[in-house]
Amino acid sequence: MLRFSFVRAIPCIVISFFLISPTYSQDIWRCGTIAPPGSEYEKVINRVIKEVKKIIDVEVKVYYANSFGDEIDVARELKAGRLDCGVLTGNGLGYISSYSRAIDLPFLIKSRAEWERIQPRLTAILSNAMRNEGWELLGLFGIGFVHFLSKYPIESLQSFSGRTFWVWKTDLIQIESYNILKMFGVKPFEISVLEVPNFYSSLDIVWGPKYAFIAFGWYRHFKYIVYPPIFYFTGGLVASSEKMKKYHPDQVARVREMFEKEMKNVTNELEQLNERSLDVLLKSGIKKVELKDADKLENSFKSNMYESLKKHIPSWLIVSVIEEVLKARDNK
Repeated sequence: MLRFSFVRAIPCIVISFFLISPTYSQDIWRCGTIAPPGSEYEKVINRVIKEVKKIIDVEVKVYYANSFGDEIDVARELKAGRLDCGVLTGNGLGYISSYSRAIDLPFLIKSRAEWERIQPRLTAILSNAMRNEGWELLGLFGIGFVHFLSKYPIESLQSFSGRTFWVWKTDLIQIESYNILKMFGVKPFEISVLEVPNFYSSLDIVWGPKYAFIAFGWYRHFKYIVYPPIFYFTGGLVASSEKMKKYHPDQVARVREMFEKEMKNVTNELEQLNERSLDVLLKSGIKKVELKDADKLENSFKSNMYESLKKHIPSWLIVSVIEEVLKARDNK
């Protein structure tokens, strides 16, 4: 949900502070995100701003959810040069470069520890790939594991039959996921993430990280959170390569060094936020249910979806990401 773009605003603030040219007394960066204003995500952003302003004075203008529309609209503004940076989920990053979706494959990353081991290598792989397309990926962070949130207990693949399933329009992973789930009888309901509240009565299943359910208010309209999670949701900060060229290489190096540390901090904070969110969800009446034949769903994804994604993502990149994950798993 937020395979979710809300959280991307965090790193964008940090970079804005560091990208300051010595020829200017103050730099101004315009950053977009679909993170809801007033949410815990915004509090994290403000905390980051306060810490970084101790080092460099820079003005940051953050455009939150509804400022431009859906996350793809934020990505379009970035491509058009009307935003300087974007803190995006996989959906927005995928609009900038489909290469980034290689890390959002369902059932690929299965633990937080795996993400921590592969994050530096994945950042390097995707940074090089996206730079060739004219974009600078300045950091990747973990948003959390994505779960189904349902009005009905999803305890077997048969439980999907006849249920309306939210598909985030323009989201490659969700669209391809639906192509798998439709084999089990789900009905697609394709709308943007910001339109979900308008269609609660029509939706049986949504999905996203645990805190996203709270931040967007979805949990009030559903009854069950389904385990195991479907995939690990990531986000990143992206800026155009042309924009970055105005800064001295030493400054850019400082930015990257700072973000390598900051991405870990952001991931840690979001992990804690998701853990606390589960308690809130359960206390609100949400019940945990186990998808007993999740292994069959995993096999369906790996047998069908991974191959179909090669239409959008180079085979070498998919293979490289999978190899990195397997090496991390073997060396744990």
